[in-house]
Amino acid sequence: MDFKFLEVNDDDLLEKVFEFRYKILIDIYPDYLQNLNLKEEKEQDKYDPYSIHFAVLDKNDEICATVRLIHNSPLGYPTENYMKTDIDSFQRNKLGEMSRIF
Repeated sequence: MDFKFLEVNDDDLLEKVFEFRYKILIDIYPDYLQNLNLKEEKEQDKYDPYSIHFAVLDKNDEICATVRLIHNSPLGYPTENYMKTDIDSFQRNKLGEMSRIF
């Protein structure tokens, strides 16, 4: 198979990443998306501004997977904000969190 792996540095491609995330999540977690009351069919959250985004494109240049690395987020990280963890064991300046959608 022919895939391209790239860092998302383009606003148009980033919008497509958010659209892709929505398309995947609507099938898996429709209640989650409905609770967000989104105006557009794009899934974004408060961690995106603190993330580096990556995409995998198929042979037709369509997104088939995304990954983001959240780093140095003043909001914390999804794991520490939504799961029970021992956050005192983290060295925050050396912490990042990856999330992915395929």
